[in-house]
Amino acid sequence: MARKVYTVSHPRSGLHWLRMMANYLVGDLAQGKRAFHFSHDYTLHPETASRDRAKWFSKNVCFISRHPADVSVSWYRIKTNGMRKVPGRIPIEMTIEDWVRSKTYGLPFVVSFYNDWALMRHKVRSFLIVRYEDMHRDVYLQLCRFLAFCGRKYSPDEMRRAIDYASFQKRQKSELEGEALWEQPHRNVADPQARFYRKGKVGSWREEIPEELHGFVNEQIERLDPFYAYDGEA
Repeated sequence: MARKVYTVSHPRSGLHWLRMMANYLVGDLAQGKRAFHFSHDYTLHPETASRDRAKWFSKNVCFISRHPADVSVSWYRIKTNGMRKVPGRIPIEMTIEDWVRSKTYGLPFVVSFYNDWALMRHKVRSFLIVRYEDMHRDVYLQLCRFLAFCGRKYSPDEMRRAIDYASFQKRQKSELEGEALWEQPHRNVADPQARFYRKGKVGSWREEIPEELHGFVNEQIERLDPFYAYDGEA
């Protein structure tokens, strides 16, 4: 029997990928919003920390995780390059070195955010974790897990069509061809670092975070709850 599931994540963790597949399966965005609930969780962010997290306790929650260093880098690119041509949005002026070390936005914050959710999983009605890295390894299996958690069934052909529709290559091509992104329709696609569909890679933090900070990354990942099964080499 279908049930309402709230799928949450830190921004830049893969939530949009799963949402695109789910919306395709139910027909369109409007129906998708009725069938599923996808949102970034801002209740744990410093600027909104006073909000009551108890709203999640009665919910069935699917949490999407991604290696915190990859999240930190991708979030940095969006908050700096990605905001430069978005009306009313002011980009953050910060080096990637300062960002990664930042307790407000960077890797220490992302790790704390994940650790909070590792505790939260015991307080919600039911909980499923879907890892971005596992979607890369076998997106069909992860979509099956998600749909089973939601109490929904689709044929293998329907799921494969949804996977194809939401593939990184197709979504990136659509963005470059001018398809409006409802998240931020004014993004500067001429700048590869400002695109919504930027790289879609696992472990790209090792290429983008300066090597002298890799030790700091590994130290932060050691703080991460082992529930997520990440390490500094991911």
